Amino acid sequence: MDAILFDVGGTLLRITPDPKEIYIKVFEELGIKMEDEKLICYIKEIKEYLDESYSHFKDIDNKESFPIKFNKMLLERCGLPCDYELSRRVTVMFANGIHFTRFPETEMVLEAVSERYTLGVISNWNLDKALDEVLEENDILRYFDYTLSSKDMDIEKPCPEVFERALSDMGVDASGAYYVGDSYIEDVLGAMAVGMIPIFVNRRGEPNPWNVASVEDLSGILDIVC
Repeated sequence: MDAILFDVGGTLLRITPDPKEIYIKVFEELGIKMEDEKLICYIKEIKEYLDESYSHFKDIDNKESFPIKFNKMLLERCGLPCDYELSRRVTVMFANGIHFTRFPETEMVLEAVSERYTLGVISNWNLDKALDEVLEENDILRYFDYTLSSKDMDIEKPCPEVFERALSDMGVDASGAYYVGDSYIEDVLGAMAVGMIPIFVNRRGEPNPWNVASVEDLSGILDIVC
């Protein structure tokens, strides 16, 4: 194996506050009246539906932004207009509501694997702030030979073209690269679609998929890749 590529939010960097809290704040700022409990329930429903749909590789090649697709479905479930512009606005407001901090084990893991592998990042990125700037603020940009933001391509994971672009730019074969991420749809299925070896970082304690290695936090990958 030659390379390890990573997702960012939820994998290398902690997202705060909780995404459900961010959605509640976004809806409040947009003047959308919705009971918090209902909104949280709808978020869970849509995630479960999309997990099931994508698990059969339906829509894996769809170039529509996955976050925008999710938010269109959420708006529709809430009985609201689900046009692209409003969905895009929710997506950007959600992204800009995120605060990133390093997980306790992140630097130790990157230090260990950087001695043996070429390292890269692929991230769905809707923040106004640049991906590399956030990595630098958290003092981990120095570990990476390559970074790719979805803004660079105008398409997002799990679309295979995103992974193929990174592999091509890095000069690495898919069969010689791990991809580490915390989203079964965006990270695991996207990486599998191009022949990479995914590792699922299951920080949320979800049911572990049968077809991929799963770890509880980032330090667990060391038993797999070292």
